[in-house]
Amino acid sequence: MKILDLTPRTVHLNFRGTSLDGSIRPADFPQPLLAAELADEYLGMFLTLGLSHGTIYNHRKALLSLLNALPVSLKKSSSLDTDDAAVVDAFYQWEVELGEKYRPTSHLPSEFPTVIRRLVRRRLDMGKPTSTHAQRWALGSNLHQSGIDQPLDEFSNAERLAIRDGCRLRIRAMEQRLERGRSLLEAGRDPRVHGWSSLSNMVWGTHHLAKEGIPSILNDISQSFDALSESEQVELGGPHPHGKGRSFHIVRNLMSLLYPTALDLNAYRALLQLETGAAPEEITDIKPSELQWHDGSIHVPLHKKRAHRTRRANLKTSGENTQVRESWHGGDLVHGLLGAMRLTQELPGKDIDSLFPVARRTGSVITKHREHFQSVNFSSLVSTLPASISRPYDPRRLRKTVKTARAAVLQSAAAAAGDDHTIAVFQRHYAQSTTVRILAANAVTTAQQQVFERATGGPTFIPLKAREALAGGFPTDIRAAASNAAMETEVDAGMAVAQCSDPYSSPYGKENELCQVRPTMCFACPNAIVFADHLPRLIAYRGVLETHQREMSPTVFAAGHGQQLRNLDRILGEFPDEEISRANAILESSLPIVHIPLSQRGTHL
Repeated sequence: MKILDLTPRTVHLNFRGTSLDGSIRPADFPQPLLAAELADEYLGMFLTLGLSHGTIYNHRKALLSLLNALPVSLKKSSSLDTDDAAVVDAFYQWEVELGEKYRPTSHLPSEFPTVIRRLVRRRLDMGKPTSTHAQRWALGSNLHQSGIDQPLDEFSNAERLAIRDGCRLRIRAMEQRLERGRSLLEAGRDPRVHGWSSLSNMVWGTHHLAKEGIPSILNDISQSFDALSESEQVELGGPHPHGKGRSFHIVRNLMSLLYPTALDLNAYRALLQLETGAAPEEITDIKPSELQWHDGSIHVPLHKKRAHRTRRANLKTSGENTQVRESWHGGDLVHGLLGAMRLTQELPGKDIDSLFPVARRTGSVITKHREHFQSVNFSSLVSTLPASISRPYDPRRLRKTVKTARAAVLQSAAAAAGDDHTIAVFQRHYAQSTTVRILAANAVTTAQQQVFERATGGPTFIPLKAREALAGGFPTDIRAAASNAAMETEVDAGMAVAQCSDPYSSPYGKENELCQVRPTMCFACPNAIVFADHLPRLIAYRGVLETHQREMSPTVFAAGHGQQLRNLDRILGEFPDEEISRANAILESSLPIVHIPLSQRGTHL
């Protein structure tokens, strides 16, 4: 007899600063026993595997998707150890419907069944009774493969500069605005005593009285707005007509004189991403309490939640921690941001250990909250820039931009990967960007060009005898080769089939080392120089190549000597037939005149 436990499986989650209910209530579903069995494994994974709350929340969505999709016709008493195939048939039907429900690029038709199979396999590992049908389904493959998304490309360099400059302009404007607001705050007095008719008193009341949540201040500000000078009204975004929303717009502009807006914080985050190459969530989760101040730099811990690892970024500063931005270095951005947040930190609210607190108004109360960049995000920021930026407006593209720029400068995937992920991850997620593809294509093209030049770069042929070439107006290297050829002895002639312009710079050896492959590679080398009086040696060496050709397979010969033979035949074709005949007669009446080193000989030699 089965003992039914249909009590809720309670899970409390905290995702991006928001408390979420991750509980499963089996009694809410038509098949409560099946729901309870799967919920037990879901709860067990939460308690034992140390998965992030975001991952657990996605597991809950997969489980709810399945339980809500099971047909009403499935028995109420169905469970994972039910001996018939009805439960597994329902699972398969759910997988089919997922493929119809979501677009082809979606990952959910693959991810949701993967989660449920994982839950069932965990049940198997725990030794709980599970039917053969459920076991086979859990150990089988998903019906759908993961969707294929177009990989995010990086921003072009022009777009990167436009985003950087736009963010800097916004921060400069914010700094000027806050400086104006603080001067007004210092000059202001309590408007409950001195009235609301001056801008400085309005600013004072907005900061000090809104902390207490006095309901009348909204009406007081709205009614006193018309008493301000025309320039002060314009400074608050006016004129504001009477009617609904008047006080909202006035107070919003008053708050912008005192506290950085969410768009300002987006600009800071974007610049810090461009400085560090960090992921958006790594910048968002920076905590002021973890910052380490050093001479000339700030050490900033960056937490990558999905990878479960922490690294440190060293942000350069121009001076000490004065909470004033002195330059655009990463550390100075942090200085400036902390200084800009001084009044925001004075607002009531929970203690927020975040680099990005934001002031929000609820009714007549202004409080501080942690900014999660959701309602006002990177897309909102880019939309305000005057430059045309390619879509999508995704902050992850900033990270790709930094990574690919680093790859372009350092010419290394290992260096571009850095210390926050592996080379394999870089190749999978970042090597798809346009810049890296172009660099890879250029590298391949360069390598191919080098191979082609080596393969096709044959010797230089001078259709004159060496002594005749000495008198001609040839370049220095050719005249030097002609001088050497003119002074050759019989031994010298037997050691080389051509003259060499630079025997210490062979394309087939190390730089500054004497060539080790002469004469067998001379006719594939651009350093070789051939004169007309080399003709007997050319014919003799062609005979050596012919013997190699008979001894080797066609593929091996073509790879090692094919280009040489073509270059040699091209040179021999420059000689008239009578000279070829005289050279052959010399060869027949003398010993072989080409010496091949032992290390380069074939079996025929």
